[in-house]
Amino acid sequence: MNPRKPLRNCILFLSEKLPATALGIALLQPIVTPAQTLPPVTVWQAPNCGCCKNWAADMQKYGFQLEIYSVPDTTPYRRQLGIPDEMASCQTATVGIYALEGNVAAIDVISMLQAQPDILGLVTPGTVRLGKNTDSRPQHTYILSKYGQAMPLHPGQ
Repeated sequence: MNPRKPLRNCILFLSEKLPATALGIALLQPIVTPAQTLPPVTVWQAPNCGCCKNWAADMQKYGFQLEIYSVPDTTPYRRQLGIPDEMASCQTATVGIYALEGNVAAIDVISMLQAQPDILGLVTPGTVRLGKNTDSRPQHTYILSKYGQAMPLHPGQ
């Protein structure tokens, strides 16, 4: 079996279902106006997780309202949303119709909400310690298709 086949299938799927140019422009150039209302974010996160608290503060800075639940294990929430175990992080969230896993940058979430792509959501696998500049992308973020396939949100990152 070709190990690149799932990635190739993901790229083919996304290229058929998502106009790449429109999605790319929307995801790279987010514009938020004061009149926009952002949907609430429901978050399930590990207790006493510093990076989760930093991520929540960053999301709030961008205008998101968060409902945070401290849970010993985010696995059941992640699996219920269809996020593969290999994409796991210390927090799982929902915003509107989309799933989030890990410390997805607020600006990427806003861009996704504006573009309204037909995807499951965005994931930044692994646990990350956000430094002073929480707007930076400390790890790779992926677009997660509704079929569990992932492709980089920012190719060449």
